[in-house]
Amino acid sequence: MTAVTVRWGGGTIEVPQGTLLSDALRMGGVHLDMPCGGRGRCGKCAVLVEYGSGSESSGAKASGERPAPERRLACQFRVDRDVTVFVPAIPPAVPLEAGVPDSMNAIETMRANRPAAYFGSVDPWITLPASGPAAGLAIDLGTTSIALSLVDLRTGEELASSARPNPQAAFGADIMSRLLYATSRSRNNGTLQRLALESITDAFSELLKASGLRREDVLGAVLVANTAMHHLALGLSVKDLSVHPYTAATLKPREADIPGLPRLYAPPVVWSFVGSDLVAAAIATGIAGCIAGAVAVEDPVTRLLIDVGTNSEVLLSHQGRLYACSAPAGPAFEGGEISQGMLALPGAVFEVSDNFELSVVGGGQPKGICGSGIVDTIAALLRAGVLDENGLMRAEQPFADRIIHETDGSLKFMLAPGLFLTQKDIRAVQLAKGALRCAVDALLDEAGAVASQIDAVYLAGAFGTSLRVENALEIGLVPPIAPARVKQVGNGAIQGAKAILLSACAKAEAERLAKAIRHVDLASLEDFQDRFLASLSFGPGLGR
Repeated sequence: MTAVTVRWGGGTIEVPQGTLLSDALRMGGVHLDMPCGGRGRCGKCAVLVEYGSGSESSGAKASGERPAPERRLACQFRVDRDVTVFVPAIPPAVPLEAGVPDSMNAIETMRANRPAAYFGSVDPWITLPASGPAAGLAIDLGTTSIALSLVDLRTGEELASSARPNPQAAFGADIMSRLLYATSRSRNNGTLQRLALESITDAFSELLKASGLRREDVLGAVLVANTAMHHLALGLSVKDLSVHPYTAATLKPREADIPGLPRLYAPPVVWSFVGSDLVAAAIATGIAGCIAGAVAVEDPVTRLLIDVGTNSEVLLSHQGRLYACSAPAGPAFEGGEISQGMLALPGAVFEVSDNFELSVVGGGQPKGICGSGIVDTIAALLRAGVLDENGLMRAEQPFADRIIHETDGSLKFMLAPGLFLTQKDIRAVQLAKGALRCAVDALLDEAGAVASQIDAVYLAGAFGTSLRVENALEIGLVPPIAPARVKQVGNGAIQGAKAILLSACAKAEAERLAKAIRHVDLASLEDFQDRFLASLSFGPGLGR
């Protein structure tokens, strides 16, 4: 078959004629943003394509002028001749944001909520040398992003940290798209595993350079993840996880030797879509209190942990028992499925006032909007009367001049010149919010509790860190409680992973917690559809 050449800034690759452009770029190491999994629906893999590979173009006009580059969806465009592609900038790795206590404080919080005699030593379970550097690596493998932290195993001090987008997102922003890809061909599972592990090992090398450590100075690693990411990273089959009744290959803790990484420990997952990341966040926040021991202790405090992400997970602690479920919120809260959505990278609108004044990551002109900015915008639209509780946009004063009428009759709201939030975007957020709130209300019902009994709500995840609490309450994302009871705890999963890395007691606690949590399957509830529909409405105090 004829070979064709694909060129882009900094790279060139030859591929068989007829290759999808997205596949060609991926083979060259360029992973485009494709939240829809390459189905041609989201439009985020759009690139500019110029025919011809040199100074001459095969489509040149008789005048000698080169034709303007054409906009193409890379996931749909098959390369039939030499092309030059203008691709968007690849998001860089970014530092982790502060937001929760450090790992040693996480351990102390856990100890404070349990009988002192239960714990014993907090020494690392990894054997340390008598002298010299001794470090460990904590990894949070999320659906959208990957966070790493390098920790001194003697002191608990964080030596270096980073976060970067998960390159698997090129095969779909949500978990089910990723799983369907993994099971569509025998080699695809390995492709997703390789992408995740290469990203982790690359980040690990950067952390070593930043900390001045050698690879042999890092004695062990802990990886936490939702169940799908856990299975893909460890090379486990996801065949049964991708189809009803969605069965995990294993729930047990695992150890693995992965080239380029220290020996890795993966704590147990809870159920098919409730992973070890939720267990780690529970350890970091101390939400479980006295629950996971050999004897359950009556705990008068009711706590709720919401780890917001593409695969959101919810954990309720009530009267000495733990209840958990997953909420397939999708990527809307992380900028996916939003026409101009993006992660909280430079150029992203992360805060919006009631007068629609914008705050942009890094300053300057906005390039898009991230999850916290989207929630702010919806809350402001609700307060202004532009948006009703059913999510329908209306051309209301005093912001009617910002409303744009689309050709299909729908409306969109202009946040800044060239930056809009569409009716379709609002529906995507509404579905995500509905899934999350439905999960919360279902756990409360399962435990026989009501919202007024909740003493604390912990919002975890990157989205939960930057979210303005009053706006989360305004749109009904969390149950109607006093704002002071809502705690933003940042990346609880990575903090819990660090605690597990540093403490044999925390490691044992993770394994007990995973067994103690009662999983609630939302889809199996008889009135699930009614619950979900009731959760879609925007506004404080709505829901069950």
